[in-house]
Amino acid sequence: MENLMIRLAVFDCDGTLVDSQANICVACERAFEGARLTPPPRADIRRIVGLSLVEAMQVLLPEADDALHRSLATDYKNAFHAMRASGELADEPLFEGIAEVLGTLANDGWALGVATGKSDRGLAHILTAHGITERFVTLQTADRHPSKPDPAMLLAAIAEADARVETTAMIGDTSFDMAMARAAGVRAVGVAWGYHDVHELSDAGGGCRRDGGAGPAAHGGYTMTDADKLAQRRWFVLVAVRLAGVAGALLGLILIARAHDLGPKILGTAIVLSAMAMIAIVPRSLAHRWRSPDA
Repeated sequence: MENLMIRLAVFDCDGTLVDSQANICVACERAFEGARLTPPPRADIRRIVGLSLVEAMQVLLPEADDALHRSLATDYKNAFHAMRASGELADEPLFEGIAEVLGTLANDGWALGVATGKSDRGLAHILTAHGITERFVTLQTADRHPSKPDPAMLLAAIAEADARVETTAMIGDTSFDMAMARAAGVRAVGVAWGYHDVHELSDAGGGCRRDGGAGPAAHGGYTMTDADKLAQRRWFVLVAVRLAGVAGALLGLILIARAHDLGPKILGTAIVLSAMAMIAIVPRSLAHRWRSPDA
């Protein structure tokens, strides 16, 4: 029963944990310049931080076709990798107080996760550079999930952490994060130091905070896709497996308590052990199998 009460705090990365806007803007400008296009203003680039790359290019260049969006996304990645290889990347510092917030939440018993539009490689680089990788029990990225505000990565984080929707909070700096939280049915907490205006976060359903406190629950306003519904069904399967295990354990204990012969006691013990194995092993195995869906 204990793991049903896990409290999970899932953080966005860019604009929430770290200030990465300088590198994002430069890489985006180089991608546009390489395609002989005029780069968008930096204010516009900062507004798409948090989206996956193809979706970001769709917002920045809505009149272009899908092929160009994908080409620009690839050019962005190549520009970013070249900047890293040449040592051009600017520092991407943790926002002031973030390290302390993570420590406080962990000490208070919260499990921590990340849900970001970054790639696995990009997120690993950031977390390793700041020595905070071990803080997180689940890391969800654009490499394995649809772009925000689709809730797939958040639902996957909940499943992988063995948490519950009602005990999970999504902390982010953009309306995309708030919309993702609404779609997944979890608490939405907006931070005031990121790349979207505080009023946008509030309008999107987030309880805005300057410190990392919890905001109000936010629900509704989003039509779930088939992928979202699949992720939600998988979460319900995990909950059902745990509940079935608890019921089995109780049945076994009752059988043991009422048994007068050795045979029923052995049967009851076997039922309890099987139920405990179901609770401990099956949900984690399913979450591991489901956390990296086919692209």
